[in-house]
Amino acid sequence: MKCLGRLLQLAVVALLIIVAIVVILPRVAPVTPTAELEAVISAVERLNGETLGAESVATGATRTMYERDGVGVDDAGYARLDMNGCLLGIFRNSEIEIEGLPTDSAPACIIEFEHGTIYNRVKRKTVIDAQWAVITSIATEFLVHLNRERGIIWIVVHDGAVEVEAAGQTVIVEAGWQTWVFRGQPPEEPVPATRPDVGDLFPSIDDLTNGVMVDGDLLEPREEEPAEDLPPEVRISVEPKQPAVGEPVVIVAEATDDVEVERVAILVDGEAVERCSGSACKVETEFGEPGAHTVGAIAQDTSGQSGEATTRIRAVSPAPSVSLEISQSTDEVIAGECSGVKTVQIVAEITGSVADVQQAVLQYRWEDVTGDPVVMERVDDQTFIAEIGPFDYCCAQTTIEYNVQVFGSSTTPLASRSGKVLLTYCIG
Repeated sequence: MKCLGRLLQLAVVALLIIVAIVVILPRVAPVTPTAELEAVISAVERLNGETLGAESVATGATRTMYERDGVGVDDAGYARLDMNGCLLGIFRNSEIEIEGLPTDSAPACIIEFEHGTIYNRVKRKTVIDAQWAVITSIATEFLVHLNRERGIIWIVVHDGAVEVEAAGQTVIVEAGWQTWVFRGQPPEEPVPATRPDVGDLFPSIDDLTNGVMVDGDLLEPREEEPAEDLPPEVRISVEPKQPAVGEPVVIVAEATDDVEVERVAILVDGEAVERCSGSACKVETEFGEPGAHTVGAIAQDTSGQSGEATTRIRAVSPAPSVSLEISQSTDEVIAGECSGVKTVQIVAEITGSVADVQQAVLQYRWEDVTGDPVVMERVDDQTFIAEIGPFDYCCAQTTIEYNVQVFGSSTTPLASRSGKVLLTYCIG
């Protein structure tokens, strides 16, 4: 009986020990906190914090995660990490490490963010150590993008608010606002979460998340002020630039506008000479009097705005109409000791606008010799004469070539004629 009693005592003690292990100890001993990793799209790795090994996680598969474990997502992947109140979307080219999981005594999620893009939906206090900035939030939704190569972090808050601390300064970013932090610099003052406010400083959210999210999920398009309605711009061209009186002139006017050009009119000296629908107009006209003339164009757009342009054109008197005939006293002149004709007389006869002719000039040459220009003598309104020679020349027969030009008030000749005379050398 004593043995049986002893056995019963031992059995009771053993039962009490089992109850303590099963019921009491779990309530006293701390529970190791865990998180759950899900590979939504493959190309996700679980980084073991104890072994430092990497394990690929297939699409749709899950893994239990512990403190010091990490997650790596390559260019095509997408993962979700549930940290018991802190849900992270981890997008392409990203890597994080779990620094702390929430417990009753320390109810916070702590993440060390290496690089990439994450979107956070958190109900607990969350601390993200993003290299050169620390982001703290409670019950909020926000995106963080970290580019180590460029040395910049981007934070966009969708709901709630986050606190961003860097370089000893802190800013609060409310829902619908954004900020960014350059390495070694304090956070920028928050600005509205619009794409125009951030510009091209960061890629589109579509690109950062492989289309899982888009710019419109977080960034609002800024309401741009309506553009000012500008008047049409008008250009004019005139050919020729300096027409003669009575000479055909082509005027072209073209207009451009931020709305639409409705019509264009061309004016000469204030009078409309052509009206056209659309943005271009062309007319051929002439000037009846010499002197300065104003050429203009007016364009009107469909909203009623008008634009104009002007240019000044000088019309010149038409060139005088002059005809010129020349004659010479001989067809051959002699150089040297032999007797014979030593000079040649050139006669220029003009007809037409004789009063506009002011002078006639004779030029001549032979071989590589050029004579000095000769201003011909005017013997009457229509006739000019000049005599050239004797000529200092020897050897083989050659030809004297000459040219007569008559001039008015300009340096452009009104008429021109050429002739030739034989030059023969003789020694007796």
